[in-house]
Amino acid sequence: MRLIPKLIREVMKNIVRKPATLQYPKVATKVAKGFRGKLEWIADKCIGCGLCAMDCPSGAIELIPINVSTTEKPEYRRLPVFHYYRCIFCYQCVESCPTKAILPSTVYDLSSYDKENLIRKPSDEEKSIILKKFKKGGGKK
Repeated sequence: MRLIPKLIREVMKNIVRKPATLQYPKVATKVAKGFRGKLEWIADKCIGCGLCAMDCPSGAIELIPINVSTTEKPEYRRLPVFHYYRCIFCYQCVESCPTKAILPSTVYDLSSYDKENLIRKPSDEEKSIILKKFKKGGGKK
């Protein structure tokens, strides 16, 4: 019989308290310092060296070739495609990029019903930036 007063007292305490759960979709949560989120890629800085793909332990970075030649002889540069569904967010690619074209971020919401939404391909605008950069002779060997 001593149990019932204890239960009532506990219930009354919890009625006036705020909920312990976070209201995640409504309220964005703060990320801790050093959090490893979604990778960001800056086309202006990329030289297409491929070190990011070579150093990726999970194979989440694929390199696609684009032709940057203005002559008949093709000359290809490689652009990274990020497969976030494979990424383990080790940031090895961030550390190995010589031009700092891959940057860390704190974006953590990668939930999706479609796998295609978790693939970061270079946009047409980013491809044109690369084409302009290498057609001017800025990146030719």
